[in-house]
Amino acid sequence: MKFLKIIIFAVILSSSLFANERYLDSLTDINGDLKKYFPRWKITEPDLQFQIYQSFLQLGYNKDSLDKQNIIILAAPKNPFDGKEFDILLLSCGVESMNSQILDRELPTVANVLSGKKAYREATFIAGSHQRGDRDYSYQDIPVQVPVEEDQGVIMVDYLNRPKGVNQAMVLSLYEQSLKIGNTGFWLSSQIGNDRVGLPFWLAGESSIQMKYDLYLNNDPNTSVRNPELLKIALGGTYRLNTGINNSGLLEIIPERQLNSHPSGKINFGLEYNFPFHPQAGISLNYSTPLQKIQTETIDADDFYLHGGASASDDVANGDLPGFDRFANDEREGNLATNNQFRIAPVLETTGQLTAFYNLWIDENKAENFFRLELGVSYSEIREYLFYTQKFTNEEGEEIGAPLQQITQLNTSGVGLVHPDELADWIFAKIEYRNQAVYPFSVSAQYSNQILLTRAFVKLFGNWLFLEAKYAKPLRDPLPYELDNFFMISPVLRITI
Repeated sequence: MKFLKIIIFAVILSSSLFANERYLDSLTDINGDLKKYFPRWKITEPDLQFQIYQSFLQLGYNKDSLDKQNIIILAAPKNPFDGKEFDILLLSCGVESMNSQILDRELPTVANVLSGKKAYREATFIAGSHQRGDRDYSYQDIPVQVPVEEDQGVIMVDYLNRPKGVNQAMVLSLYEQSLKIGNTGFWLSSQIGNDRVGLPFWLAGESSIQMKYDLYLNNDPNTSVRNPELLKIALGGTYRLNTGINNSGLLEIIPERQLNSHPSGKINFGLEYNFPFHPQAGISLNYSTPLQKIQTETIDADDFYLHGGASASDDVANGDLPGFDRFANDEREGNLATNNQFRIAPVLETTGQLTAFYNLWIDENKAENFFRLELGVSYSEIREYLFYTQKFTNEEGEEIGAPLQQITQLNTSGVGLVHPDELADWIFAKIEYRNQAVYPFSVSAQYSNQILLTRAFVKLFGNWLFLEAKYAKPLRDPLPYELDNFFMISPVLRITI
C-alpha cells in the first residue's frame, strides 16, 4: 500500500502539480526519507559538471555550499511502467538545489539535456541517433529503495502464516492453509504433514486441522510489542491422507509417500507459553495421539501404503517375515485364506515434542532481523501392522462375496514398533532466521527424529505472493517407509485486510 502511494505521488508531481508553485517550491526541502524512493542519478560527465556548477554560481547560490563532484538529479518517470523518460524534479549541487520551475525558467536547455529530451554530445546530434529519453552523458544511477509494506514493520513471530496488525488474513500454500476469523482472536489452520518429526507434506500420511487462540495476552508495555501473547493454545484433529501414492499427472514430480496415518484419526494439542518475567523465552508442547487402538481394521489397499511381503508358504513363525504366528491359537483359523502374500502397513501413531525456545531481535525496536532458537525432546512412534486379505468360502469351497483387506497385530510375527531407542532419537533442535525488511525472507534448520528438515521462504511480489521450499533428509540409514531425500517448492498466497 505504501509503495502504491509513492507511485501515485510521483505521477501527480510529474503532471498536474507542476502547475502549482506552492508544491514546486517545497520540493527544495524534500525529506531525505522520501527522496530515496524516487529515481536519482549522479552526474559524472566532467564538462557537464562544470556547466552546472557555473550555472549555480551565476544564479547567486552560495559558492561554499556547492560541490562540483556531487551533482544529483531527482526525477519522476513520465510513465511509471516505462521508466525511460523523466521529468526533473530537483537538480542538486552540493547542498543547494533548483526545483523544476527554476530549471525550466533559468536553464531550459540544461533541463532538456538532463532529462534526455535533447542530446548532449554533438556527435549524437549530428548522427541523428538520439531518441527521446536517451541520456548520452556520463552518469551513475543511485538505486531506488522499495518502501516497507505496513505490516512488514510489525514485529511478529510467525510472519508468513500468522500476520499481525490485520483484521482479516488468509494464507494458502500446498503445505498449510490459515484463516483469521475476524477480530475474534481465533485462527483456523490446516497443515499437511508433520514437520515437527521431520515429515513434511504427505510424507507423514496425515493432515491436521487446528483451532488456535491467544489465551493470555502480555500487558507489560515494555515487552508486549515484541511478545504480545504469553499463552497460545491449539486444539484439533488429524486425519489420514489417501493421496500421495500411485501419483499421476502433475503429481508425478512429487515423491510418493511411504507412510500412513491412523485410520481412526488422532487428536492433537499445542501450547506455547512465554515466561511473564522474560517473554522472549518460554516452553512449547505439541502432542498427537490416536483416538483408539487398532485390533483388526478393514482398509482399502489402493490408498494405503504397503511394503515388504512374504509368500504364504514361507516359514514366518520365526518373526523374520511378516505373517501370522501359526503356533498361536487363532480365531481366524478355518475361514482365513490369503492372496499368497503378506505385507506390512506402517502407521504413524503418537508424536510429541517438549521444547524450550528463545525469540531474539537484533534491534528490539525494528522488525528486521529475527532469530528463534528451540531445544528439547521429540518422540514419535510408527507401528507396523500386518496386511492380509480374508476370503470367505461355503462348504463347497466357493468364495462368498469380495475378499476383505485388513490390517492387524493379533497373533502376528515380523511386525513391530519403531520408537526412540537411543539418545539421538530423542533430540529436538531448531534454529530460524528471518529478515523482515524490504524483501522478507527466512531460513531454518531443524533436527528431529534424526531427520534434518530445512525450510526457506522469500517474497516474490508485493506482500501477497511468496515462495516456500522444504527439504528433508534422514541423517541415518532410512527406514523402509522413509525417503532418502525429499524436496518441494510451493507458492504461498498471503491475503491481508
